[in-house]
Amino acid sequence: MTLKILTGFSLCIVIFFCAAIYLLREKDTEHPSLRPLSEVKPSSVVHRNIPNPFTSASAPAPTSEVQEADVHFGELQSLPNNKLISAVKAFWRTCRAVNNCERQLQLLGRAVDMNRYSIISEYPEKLVMFNETINYELTSQDLTLEHKVDQVKSAYASVWGALSEELFFDELAFYDQRLALNSLQINSQDLTLEGKLDVFDRWLQGQSNDDSKLNAYNAAKLFFGEALESDQDKTLAPKLAEKYLPAEQAAKEKQRLDRHQFQVGQAQNYQTALLELRQTLMAERNGIFHDLSEADWLEYSEAKLREFKVRFFE
Repeated sequence: MTLKILTGFSLCIVIFFCAAIYLLREKDTEHPSLRPLSEVKPSSVVHRNIPNPFTSASAPAPTSEVQEADVHFGELQSLPNNKLISAVKAFWRTCRAVNNCERQLQLLGRAVDMNRYSIISEYPEKLVMFNETINYELTSQDLTLEHKVDQVKSAYASVWGALSEELFFDELAFYDQRLALNSLQINSQDLTLEGKLDVFDRWLQGQSNDDSKLNAYNAAKLFFGEALESDQDKTLAPKLAEKYLPAEQAAKEKQRLDRHQFQVGQAQNYQTALLELRQTLMAERNGIFHDLSEADWLEYSEAKLREFKVRFFE
């Protein structure tokens, strides 16, 4: 009897010590959420269902986000109308990239006035309306350049109202410039190249120096469009770049023109050589290889084409 009591007592002591060890281990491995924040290591915290303001429109924005947004949106408020559209495009491109446009519009409403907010928030919808109008008007009729420009201006005005002349100042200035250059082309079409250069230079001197209204090099390319296409030696475009661009830009443009011309020439040479090879293969198929099976001929001709491509691009 005494032995049984001692055995039971020993077993209780063992169980007590096991329980104590277990409780000590549990204390050391306590879940991070139950410890004071200062004691929690960053790597030990498991994030679950934490709202992200850039993916959830209903999530509250941290203070830092609002401050950063206010700086950005403050620029949207302060820009003049004729510089606004580029910023509006950037706004929509950025928010669509991270899929948080609704949240960004909420922040925008706090930073800009109602008129500016309407311009920005309604831009995608109005752009669709504008494009639909243009596509219908310009493809449904055979119009002169003057009529096309009138249709485009009417589309801007019908979608954006009186503000269109300010919002799309650069675009409308380009169309006016295109009309002027078209008239200049018609009136000088019988002149020599040097005579056309003189006419263009005199026209250029009468234009505003505002870069938003006129880019001399681009205007020259428009005016000399037909001459550039018919220029066999490809010397006119570098000449225009040198004449109407600053030295550094002119050098880069001439390099670009050289690369483009090389690529065009290489493509033309490739197509010519490939056509000659195909003609040679056709003659061989009808001649010395007329008795080859289709499988053998296909293998032979494909090998010749691969060999040609490797040699051409070495």
